[in-house]
Amino acid sequence: MLKKMMLAAAAVMMLAACGSKQTHVSAQFGDDAPDRVKVSVGHDFDTTVIVKNGKFDVDVPVDLTTMSRVRAGMSVYSFISDGSKITLNPADGKAYSDKKNGTHSRYVEYNKWREDFLATYRAKVDGFGDDQAAADAYFKEMQGQYKDYHKAMIKANKDNVLGWMALQQIDSDDPKEMLPLIKTLSSKMQKLPEVAKMKKAYEGK
Repeated sequence: MLKKMMLAAAAVMMLAACGSKQTHVSAQFGDDAPDRVKVSVGHDFDTTVIVKNGKFDVDVPVDLTTMSRVRAGMSVYSFISDGSKITLNPADGKAYSDKKNGTHSRYVEYNKWREDFLATYRAKVDGFGDDQAAADAYFKEMQGQYKDYHKAMIKANKDNVLGWMALQQIDSDDPKEMLPLIKTLSSKMQKLPEVAKMKKAYEGK
């Protein structure tokens, strides 16, 4: 009987541990290390962490529905708290995850895609010179590709902040186009104030 009780207690502890999974955030700064950093996750978690010997470590709650941030002096690092190990890189001002297919890693990949897309667009437009007709035609072509990419991104990220980010990138005043995309997001995402506000605005058109 005692053995069964111990096994049951162990099982409860394991479930509790799984339910309280956190994201580990850390960084090793250089000579200009701040004395402390401020870490925020959504609207409900905000903490200040002391930096010792140029380094800090902290565990924060998992929240896929919002962007989280670390403020270190004048620098701000954005990350998605997805339960992975997040490491800040002072060299480029970005945050990286040890989970290659995790939500934060997809956020990093998205930022890289967007930078490359815009760089390609600007380089091509510069090459048109004074040919405005060619520039306008190219803009429409790239605008279509940009919108299609973000529509696919919404479908692939229904339950996290990447879907909301993609939704904001679709430049359309048409409720018939936007409302189905908003409703693609999970019910939890649709309850967020910013998403609900957008949905209400399009429903009123």
